[in-house]
Amino acid sequence: MGSGLPRHVPVRAHSSGQVLTLQGKSSSLFRAFTTTPTSWLEFDVEDVAQASEELKARGYTPLIEAKKEPWGQTVTRLLSPEGILVGLTYTPGIRESES
Repeated sequence: MGSGLPRHVPVRAHSSGQVLTLQGKSSSLFRAFTTTPTSWLEFDVEDVAQASEELKARGYTPLIEAKKEPWGQTVTRLLSPEGILVGLTYTPGIRESES
C-alpha cells in the first residue's frame, strides 16, 4: 500500500537478492528499482563468465546473465555503479570469420 509501486506488476526476486525477474507491465517497475542507464557499452570477449565475475566484483549489478541467443551469441548485461549499461558477448560468427 503506500509504496508507490504499481499493483499490477508481480515481482519475483532471485536468491542472489540482486536480480529481479519482472513479469507483466514491467518498465515502470524496472525504473523504480534501478538507475536509468546513461550510456551503453558492448564488448565481445573470449570468456563471458570470467569477464562478468570481474565486473560483479567491482560493484556492477547483473541484469541478464549468460543468455544464449538463437544465433549462438552468449550475452550478459550489467549495470555499472555509475549507471552505464555494459554488455559482454561472445559471438562465434565473428571469431569464425577472423580465422
